[in-house]
Amino acid sequence: MADAKNIYDLWIAMVGPAAALGGVWLTSHLGARRQAKERQEERRREAVGQQVLLAAKLDRFALACLDVAGDSGDFSDASSAYAVPQIQTPTFDPESTGTDWRHIESWIVHRVQSIPIEQSFYERGIADVAQEDHERDQGATFFARQMSYAGLGLEASRLAQALRRSAGIEELHVAPGTSSLVQRLQWWVDHFAKENAQFEAARTDSAQAAALLTNSQPAPSSKTPAA
Repeated sequence: MADAKNIYDLWIAMVGPAAALGGVWLTSHLGARRQAKERQEERRREAVGQQVLLAAKLDRFALACLDVAGDSGDFSDASSAYAVPQIQTPTFDPESTGTDWRHIESWIVHRVQSIPIEQSFYERGIADVAQEDHERDQGATFFARQMSYAGLGLEASRLAQALRRSAGIEELHVAPGTSSLVQRLQWWVDHFAKENAQFEAARTDSAQAAALLTNSQPAPSSKTPAA
């Protein structure tokens, strides 16, 4: 019995410290896992916050673009011989949004950063149209402006939707009989595309009619009139 007790005491002496060390390791391991999960959850919340805030800023820009899409000019300015815009052109600067781009999907970052470039391209096109537009209502100029900003606003609003989907945020339900921001911008884009197609078709028909008229004219006679 004495030998058995000695063996038991020896075993306790050997296992006890190992068990204690194991308990320390397990406690440390579980603590590290808990901290890792907390850091992961904190990063997730921060990413969601960044996505939602950027989506809201894109929607505000898109809403301003919607206002421009409905602006066909105004004649109330007596100092101007031509129609002038009623709605100020909006701007969007991605760098002033304070976004931490590490939390945004790369393809969304690329397209958001491209918005000022697209706007600059559209503004140059509008300016080119304005140089040739001598009508008092500036119809061609305003049409180009409206069509450009409808498309730009639709792009921004769709990016806002993509950000909310990435963040797991549901879209707000619109009231019956009303349209969402994307739907209203899409309506303007479709409307201008239809008008532009009709204009181009009419211009083509006019050019073809002029060509037929020119070709149907008799060639001038080469005979010398009799004396």
